[in-house]
Amino acid sequence: MAENKTPQQNANAQSGASGTEVESLRAELAKAKAEKDQAEAKAAKAEEEAAAALAAKEQALKDAQAQAEASAHKEEAAAARQLRGQKKIWLTINSTPDDSTAVMVGVNGYAYRIKRDRRALVPEAVGEVLKLSAMDVPVVERLPNGQNRTTFKHVNRFSFSVEPAEPGAVAEDD
Repeated sequence: MAENKTPQQNANAQSGASGTEVESLRAELAKAKAEKDQAEAKAAKAEEEAAAALAAKEQALKDAQAQAEASAHKEEAAAARQLRGQKKIWLTINSTPDDSTAVMVGVNGYAYRIKRDRRALVPEAVGEVLKLSAMDVPVVERLPNGQNRTTFKHVNRFSFSVEPAEPGAVAEDD
């Protein structure tokens, strides 16, 4: 037997069914909002942790740079003390017809500008650097069969002379 329902009963039945659906949708919405809030909190926490890790790395980098600078400063001071403590020599770099410009000589990060044809009071290491500054010059030889042979001769880059300096010697003014 079929039940006859009045329009009011049909509306109530539909409203009860849709009320259940609305309640389940509200529950799902509340659950989704809770999950969203948890995800946002988790993301905020991760951002804070990442920012803290970055700050720690930046501080470690600053500390390492400061330590490297201090170490470099100590090494530089040691090199300067070594150069000041070395025996001094009088060095004269001779000019050539093609070149009479001053010569730059570097030792352990310190540069010496030495004018040509003038005596300069310098640490012994400067003279050693000049002794080591050599170059290969091509020399062409004529062979008996008429051919030319090119060889290279190892010569000093600069012509210079060295004289020992007496203790307490003072550099000459220009």
